[in-house]
Amino acid sequence: LLQSMLATHSKIASFPESKFFTGLIPVHEPKRRFFGLASRRTKGKLEEFLRAIDRPERLQVYPMFPPTVGQYARSFVKLLDCLTLEQGKEIWLEKTPEHLHWLHYIEKTVPQVKIIHILRNGADVVASIYELSEKYPKRWKKCADGIDDCINRWLGDVEISRSYARKPNHFLIRYEDLVA
Repeated sequence: LLQSMLATHSKIASFPESKFFTGLIPVHEPKRRFFGLASRRTKGKLEEFLRAIDRPERLQVYPMFPPTVGQYARSFVKLLDCLTLEQGKEIWLEKTPEHLHWLHYIEKTVPQVKIIHILRNGADVVASIYELSEKYPKRWKKCADGIDDCINRWLGDVEISRSYARKPNHFLIRYEDLVA
């Protein structure tokens, strides 16, 4: 709801979930991580996003060699800035929930970033994650295999959001308060 409300604002460009930062950091690629290089998955995540916004030609601006995490992240931010200006808007909204786990990288990369944390009722979120894990097991079972994993995921995500609550560029709002 909040995303829809913000997306209708005349100064805000809204983009679909990019999942960019989830594919940027080479978590399971120790050599790349040691050298600060982007994950092998980065270009694929970027391609998916550019296809989703019908701008695949933008991929040509990215280097063919594996750039650093910082170079890729800055290029991604620059891309969103350019796409926003092309739409005649001033602010962009990117809404990948999993980016919650990469906030420290995002804050290093995106100047003056503002983060809105929408906290939903735990039972609703757990039910939703569980349903997704049953409906799309290939994609979701790695994130949540069973109801206990779904509960733990929600608890962990809420704890991350709360840990940022006192930072001036983070805003926490309960979904139910927003709807009301």
